[in-house]
Parts: sequence; structure tokens; C-alpha cells
Amino acid sequence: MNKEHYKSEYEGFFAEFYDILQPTVHDAPAYVKFAKEFGDPILELGCGTGRLLIPIAKKGFKITGIDSSREMLAICRSKLEQEEKETQNRATLIKADMRDFNLGEKFKLIFTACNTIFHLLEAEDLRKALRCVHKHLAENGIFIIDISAPNIPFMVETNDKEFVSEYTHPETGRKIINRFKAFYDFLNQIETDEIFLEEYKNGKITRQATAKVTLTYFFPRELRIILQSCGFEVFKEYGSLNGEPLTSKSQNIIFLCRKGSVKYGSK
Repeated sequence: MNKEHYKSEYEGFFAEFYDILQPTVHDAPAYVKFAKEFGDPILELGCGTGRLLIPIAKKGFKITGIDSSREMLAICRSKLEQEEKETQNRATLIKADMRDFNLGEKFKLIFTACNTIFHLLEAEDLRKALRCVHKHLAENGIFIIDISAPNIPFMVETNDKEFVSEYTHPETGRKIINRFKAFYDFLNQIETDEIFLEEYKNGKITRQATAKVTLTYFFPRELRIILQSCGFEVFKEYGSLNGEPLTSKSQNIIFLCRKGSVKYGSK
């Protein structure tokens, strides 16, 4: 049996497993709608396997995706190769760190979805990423942040509890078991996830992978303050991609931002 160990859930078996875990693109229509409303060119931070990037490109929009994982980008390129040439030509993939990139282009719409910013553990890491966004955002452009809202009662209840789910590999038909356990440091807003993947053939384990991932999470008030400190104005807030208002019971935090009236860096 092949045992694999990773520091990220975007490498090796975990990268291959990503689209199995996320077989639907339920949020893609919302981002296509944003693209229609705000226009292109578009930049996605943390495009991964193209779960959102490809549907947007297929709808006729020019989009660039950056990601720090070579393996996730390789999967995205492979998926793009199965699309029509026009779609391929509208999509650009770049390996880059969201905290430090320079694309030499301005974008009408920049977005980061799927809790991507949770990987920015320190406030300064988030500020670095936001400075890059500010630099690349057109003067009348829109920046969208889409994250899960912290559910403290659920986090307390599930702290150090294992969740097990079963999947079938769409190509091999083999069974895949996903074991997930989260630990929360509530004082420092740190979540540590232990993830185990097991692949079975004829009832026997043929492949096993583990990853230990450290994340953070943000509350609306602190996120607003950090955005404002980096030259952004939050002009719309939603609790879901369906446009529901942001409340204490919302499962998501969606901020629509634009460059503030006070230029970033001015006093």
C-alpha cells in the first residue's frame, strides 16, 4: 500500500480528490452573474482545478486564475484542454502566491471564493494579498470576498470529532473514504484539520494519504476593518450567493468591495 503525507490538501491524492469532493458547481451561476454585471477581464485568486474559472470562461468572459499549487493548476489545464478552443483562449492560468503577484494588468472584477483567504494565517498576510488586489483592480472595478461565516456553536460541538464520508471514484469505480477531524484554537482563531484519505479495491486499501492543514477564519467586523485599512469600501454585504442579507445566522459572508474614496496609502 502506498502511504502519502502532505502539508496541504492541494497536493497528490488530495488534489486528485478535490473534484470528487466538489462534483457540483452550485456557486458557479452566481459568479457568472457577477461577471455579466461587472464585466471582464476577471481575476480569480486561488482558482484551483477551475471549478469556477472554467464555467465563467465558457460563458464568454476573459478570466485569469492564479494559484500556488502546481498540481491543482495541472488538473485545471487538463480540464481546459477538453473545452472548445474559444474557451481555452479566454482562460489564463498562472502559478503565483496571492500575497505577492504582479500581472501587469488591471481587472474589472477580482474575486476569491471557497474560503481561499482562510489560508492567510496572519493579518499581515491578508493585507499583502489585499494590496496586490488593490494594485490590480481597475478604478471602477469590483472585488468580491466569499467565505464561510464562523459557526461557533457548531465548532465547539464538533471540536476533535471525526467525520467519515464515502465516495466512488468516477473513473476507477474504487471506494474512497475521507476521514476529517478539526481542532479549534478559539483564542487565536486557528483551525487545524487532520484529513485522511483511503482508496479501496476489492475491499483492500491500495492507497492512503494524510494531511495536516492550518487555517484561520474571519468575522465580519474584523474583515471590514482590514479591508478599509487597505483602501477598500464594502458597499454590499450578503449572507449567501442568493443575495440574502448578512445576519448572525448566515452561513456565508460575501462582501462586494470597491476602491475607497480615500486612496490607499494616503494620509
